[in-house]
Amino acid sequence: MATARTARIEPAAALDIVVFAVGVGVGVLSFVIWFGKHGVSVSLLSLAAIALVVVMVRFPLVLTHQAGDVVIGFETCVLVFLVLTAQPVQALALWTVGMAIAQGTQRKAWRSRIFNVGLTILGGALLVGCVVILSPRTGAEGAALLAILLGCAVYFIFDLLMTAFSLSIEARAPLSSALRWRSVPLGLACFVGVDTLGFLASLLYGSEPAWTLVLLLVPVGTILVAVGSVSRTQLAQQRLSGLLEAAIAAPDWTTEDEIEQGLVRTAEQTLRHSEAELRLRAPTEPEIGTAVEVPGRPVRYLVLHRVANGDHYDRDDRRALDALAAVGVAALNRRRLADEMLYLARHDVLTGLHNRAVFADRLAHALAKRRPAGRVAVLYCDLDGFKGVNDLFGHEAGDRLLVSVGERILACLRPQDTAARLGGDEFGIVLDDIEGDGAAEAVAARILEALGPAFNVG
Repeated sequence: MATARTARIEPAAALDIVVFAVGVGVGVLSFVIWFGKHGVSVSLLSLAAIALVVVMVRFPLVLTHQAGDVVIGFETCVLVFLVLTAQPVQALALWTVGMAIAQGTQRKAWRSRIFNVGLTILGGALLVGCVVILSPRTGAEGAALLAILLGCAVYFIFDLLMTAFSLSIEARAPLSSALRWRSVPLGLACFVGVDTLGFLASLLYGSEPAWTLVLLLVPVGTILVAVGSVSRTQLAQQRLSGLLEAAIAAPDWTTEDEIEQGLVRTAEQTLRHSEAELRLRAPTEPEIGTAVEVPGRPVRYLVLHRVANGDHYDRDDRRALDALAAVGVAALNRRRLADEMLYLARHDVLTGLHNRAVFADRLAHALAKRRPAGRVAVLYCDLDGFKGVNDLFGHEAGDRLLVSVGERILACLRPQDTAARLGGDEFGIVLDDIEGDGAAEAVAARILEALGPAFNVG
């Protein structure tokens, strides 16, 4: 059993280093005792055991956690075989070599690797110690099996508690939050049950030809394939749950800020142990990212990177990120289209001024809230001879003239006033909260003066 964890704070890093140092110290001590008593003698079976440990580490059962993953490995059955067929210190020394190679070559951050190396060596030392203390001096296979079961249980509980303690430090949460009590009985039963294959192998080794051990590779291989499938399914389910949550929540994201925040949040939930951000800069290794392209906006990238001690991303992670970005793009496009529809419903397409409906609404609102001493004025502007402009210069020139007229009218008004195109060449102006009729006449005069100079429309 080992862990693939994430790191955020210094106490967790200190724990990793301490566990590694103590574990390596115990492993080196086992080598010293072994070589001192028996000399250097490594059989082909010992090399095969180390190789099997390295292979089996690659097929763990992964239980995901917010701060890091609890990884249950079944390679301990090899240690059980070694402790029953060789000297205890030799078994622990070979176990140390196997775990150092297996955990040290994982594609994980350095802290995760050293923690796993130290933890598995210490767990192996506890298992070996339990077997040495509890096993009978002579035969009695039942008593030996009981010692193995107890030793494996001690290994599992030690590893679980150390993992939970480390995760609680990482997440800055109570120890109880990192312990999944409901999954402990099943995990313990699977762990101890598979490890009894090592006991069965020792019986075959003592009573049958050595080649019969090869037959055990069939159930071991079947277990590893099944465990790998379960772990991949669990991770795929987590990704799918994150994508489903994003798809369900996306229609409720009403603003661009909500869409961006929701996209970042669900990305961190979908791809565990990650920090996400939307930025203009493309991702760089070891980050992963995908483009979020929306018409009329600069291309941005949804980028994720593992927190300090996480695993590397794989192809499935990249696919999940692409799918999540597609949800975000769809939400942003939907928001953009909704904004455009709202704009078109309230504005004149040609001039950008408000339309007749908004003009009437603003007028009613101004009348409803006017002060007793205040006035509300309505100005109506019609362009004489506009039809002749269309006839002589074409409708394109007429459209440009209307746009220019609208711009000049707006320049004569206050922010609280409203200018609207009522239709054709007719414009309306609402002057809100003015002082007497003279103020309205002054605005009308400014507008007439502004419309006086010639219009250059090409």
